[in-house]
Order: sequence, then structure tokens, then C-alpha cells
Amino acid sequence: MNREVVKRLQWSIQALAQPARLQSDLFPNDVCVADELALDFEEHSRGLDLEHAGFTTEQQRHVRTLERLLVSMSGPRHEELWTNEALESALEWKRVREAAINILRAMSWSDGPPPRDRAIYVTHP
Repeated sequence: MNREVVKRLQWSIQALAQPARLQSDLFPNDVCVADELALDFEEHSRGLDLEHAGFTTEQQRHVRTLERLLVSMSGPRHEELWTNEALESALEWKRVREAAINILRAMSWSDGPPPRDRAIYVTHP
């Protein structure tokens, strides 16, 4: 498995684990941070064969838990969760942070923020 793919997944999980004020600092001012966090994780986890990448059963379970949390927050019924304000106050985002921290611990990855220059963003006009 490509180490760079796993590194990008690690960075997306590190970003999800940060407090809201730090998450906002990871992205440009003109993007919806909540959207970017979820899209970044989805992009780097989608299609990744965790077992083939060397993830243990426990590590895989933690990643799947985070995936399920984000999916459960998606869709028009949960539109209110996808704002920068909700990122700071919604219980769902607290659960996402906790799930991300569980992955970082299970993987023995740093719980610090990822590098800032790791992504390309789509901004709104």
C-alpha cells in the first residue's frame, strides 16, 4: 500500500481530532471547515483497503466508527451540522473528535494538527 495514501489519511484524522478553533486555522477563511474536514477524510479513506494497508482489526473498527458517524450526520436532514458554528457547538462534532482521537491512539499517531499545506480547496464566489 502506498505510504503516502496512509499519511494523507492520518492527516485527515489528525485534523478531525483537533478542537474547533484549531480546525478553523487549518483551512482558508473562505471555506466551510466542517465540509472540508469531512471531504478530506472521505477522499483519503474511500477505497482504501485498511487490512491490506496493515491496519489491525481494532484500528479498522475505529476507522469504520468514524465513517459511520460522518455518514449519520450527512444529508439534507442534518444541514445545520455543516456550518462553522456547528463545528464548535454540536455534540455530533464532539463525537467525531473523540472517534478521531481513538484512531490516533490505536495507530500510535501524533494527536497534533496536520501540516497546513496538504490540500487544495474549493472556495465559494
